[in-house]
Amino acid sequence: MNGVYQLPGDVEVAGNLFAQQGTPFPYFRSTGLGVDGVSRVIVTPELDTVRFDDVWNLDLRAAKNVRSGRMSVQITADVFNVFNANTELNRQRNIAAPVFAVLTQNLSPRILRVGLRVGF
Repeated sequence: MNGVYQLPGDVEVAGNLFAQQGTPFPYFRSTGLGVDGVSRVIVTPELDTVRFDDVWNLDLRAAKNVRSGRMSVQITADVFNVFNANTELNRQRNIAAPVFAVLTQNLSPRILRVGLRVGF
């Protein structure tokens, strides 16, 4: 869900809310198939028996537009991951690996970005 609202004085505020059900985390084990190579065998009862937490992410933006003749300037400030959620997105799933369940990907931390755009 996202939206933008223009306030008086050429000021814009915007937001983006993203939500997603936690992705499946099926455990597997690699097994040898002789001359056919190696295959992954899922060892959880169902593909989605284990799931990661749901992902919620909120991004906000504020922008000020200034015009003078043919020249325009836009000053922006964006905040990504407002709640600074450290949601895990992926872990090592091979139960036979020494790094089983090691975190391999998580939601990026809160970031503030300030920008300036000049048009002429």
